Amino acid sequence: MKPKVFTQGTGRLTADVLNDWQDTSRKVEQMGDPYQPAGWTGPMLCKVEASTPMIRRGDELSPGDPDNDPPIPPAYGPDVEVPNRWLYDLVQINMGSPVDSTQWTAGPGGTAGDFAVNLAETANSDTHAMGVDLDNLPEGFELQPVADGTLVWAYFTTAPFERGSTYAEHQGFIAAFESTNQFDGEC
Repeated sequence: MKPKVFTQGTGRLTADVLNDWQDTSRKVEQMGDPYQPAGWTGPMLCKVEASTPMIRRGDELSPGDPDNDPPIPPAYGPDVEVPNRWLYDLVQINMGSPVDSTQWTAGPGGTAGDFAVNLAETANSDTHAMGVDLDNLPEGFELQPVADGTLVWAYFTTAPFERGSTYAEHQGFIAAFESTNQFDGEC
């Protein structure tokens, strides 16, 4: 359907303003429902600002006790830290000069908040990380999150989460990037 083009305005609203509003409205509608996955946008050059351990909501649902006074509602068990995985805070970068990083500034896309994931970490567990059997590492060595200040190419999309999930309150953008983590420790 071709959008209607305004040829004249009304009052202080010119035809150009009305056409701009219509164009913007159409673009917003094309973005889709924030609770439905949209396409991925990117890559965008970003810098890792910080990291926090990833948390998974407890898996077991307690039955609760409706006969208790007051009634105890069903609830999931305690949240648990996901081993060797982190959530990252990214900020988009504009290169003022490709050779002088002091001229790099935050880009117009702003940040991904603390909701970026490293795809390289997806297979990590409490026994294996980055394809390495953790029992074969020297004592005291651990996988580290991607270092703050690391530049990554990130892709962004909307973040739909099931109601009740640990991150259900986070509706907005989620970013995904891939960067190899490093092990660190003392011998």
